[in-house]
Amino acid sequence: MKFSCVLPVYNTEKEALHQCISSVLNQTFKDYEIILVDDGSNRKTAFICDCYADQYLNIKVIHQDNMGLAGARNTGIDHVSGDWIVHIDADDWIDADLLQKLSCAIENNICDIVFWGYRACIGNKKVEYLLKNESIMEDIYEIRKHEMIKAIMFASKKFNDVALNTTWGKAFRTKYVKQNNLKFNPDLKRSQDVIYNLYAFDCAEEVLYLPTASYNYRLDNDSLSRGYNIKTFERMTKTANACLEFAEKHSDTPEYKIAAFVFCRRCFRNIILQDYMDKSNPQKRGIKKRRFKEGLIQEPYKTAFSMVNIRDNEERDHIESHMIAKGQYDILSLYWTVRKIARMIRR
Repeated sequence: MKFSCVLPVYNTEKEALHQCISSVLNQTFKDYEIILVDDGSNRKTAFICDCYADQYLNIKVIHQDNMGLAGARNTGIDHVSGDWIVHIDADDWIDADLLQKLSCAIENNICDIVFWGYRACIGNKKVEYLLKNESIMEDIYEIRKHEMIKAIMFASKKFNDVALNTTWGKAFRTKYVKQNNLKFNPDLKRSQDVIYNLYAFDCAEEVLYLPTASYNYRLDNDSLSRGYNIKTFERMTKTANACLEFAEKHSDTPEYKIAAFVFCRRCFRNIILQDYMDKSNPQKRGIKKRRFKEGLIQEPYKTAFSMVNIRDNEERDHIESHMIAKGQYDILSLYWTVRKIARMIRR
């Protein structure tokens, strides 16, 4: 079997789940399996998964107690039969010819990872994201690997057009995953894909780019993972430290440490958006502002923001990082409000 499509499922909205599974079943290339990992969903969602497995021989369902996204993906990896693992989020969907294109690409190239572009979908609007400068892929992997790993940490714009920091939109060779014991860290509840991809791209001998936007990323439900959560600081800080740990293992590549601090700044930015400035946070503005300043002087953020360079255009959010480093809570709040209004007008 060539492909194992791993779909972690946790109370996914019915129509979205049907669309996701159907998009795989409708593939023009037929040598694949679907692994539905029911991560402690409600009975309704579990029943939908079982119905598909009863109807299709190439679908298997694994029911487990809730272990989180990392645990669900690890379970899927443990049960794959295919030569390649394709991760798909259960509320997204893929084009009918994706696996066919993948099959042709790996037949003609030796590689451990294949990545491709995507469409960001909100309502009826779709925006395609493809690698604009494909010539960068002509360098030998050992040269471009550093830029790709930095891009996973949001510290390089050379691969800014595609989502290198996600596990969706990619295929991983199963033998290589098993040999390198690549697993998602179950202790991480946020941005697990970033840490997984750092180690995956680091271990790879070759990475291939497929110039197609065949993955459809549903932005409608994106807010579900971005809302206020009192544990945001704790969870994002764990991921930030895991990123720094990766960089410290590569002391011979100092640019990774710099990139890791860029990622730490992005983690703190998410903490601000989903806690200190989230409208659902019941705390008074003064308390949120005080907590913002207290968080800013804790590690790893204290060191990360002490390194901010306003001229560093490689960092995606370098202007915002400069405001945060200066502790400009009110100015930052106004800046984000204006940007939000501008996005709404464009839509």
